[in-house]
Amino acid sequence: MRRGARWSERADSGAPARNGGECRDPAHWQRSVLGRQLTPAAFESQLAGAAADAGRDSAGSKLSALHLLVRADEHAPYGCVQALFESAARSAVYKLELAAARRP
Repeated sequence: MRRGARWSERADSGAPARNGGECRDPAHWQRSVLGRQLTPAAFESQLAGAAADAGRDSAGSKLSALHLLVRADEHAPYGCVQALFESAARSAVYKLELAAARRP
């Protein structure tokens, strides 16, 4: 089972983004799953549920069989992406993929 999460800059994030610069304020970034914006707590809850639904990687394993694909804007602060990986670790999800996207 594969799920996707995405970090992208909010449209109202301020002058740096509008002027082509980088906004480093984590509050100006959003996470979404399947097109729905989620709070950090809602993301963690949904991830834990998906990890449980996916089952275990192998008999007797404590690790989830879930694959998590994280897509991040090229300017996403690493701390934001790291928070997604930490959420995955708490849910025993270890199959992670990171895809970075450049702005057009």
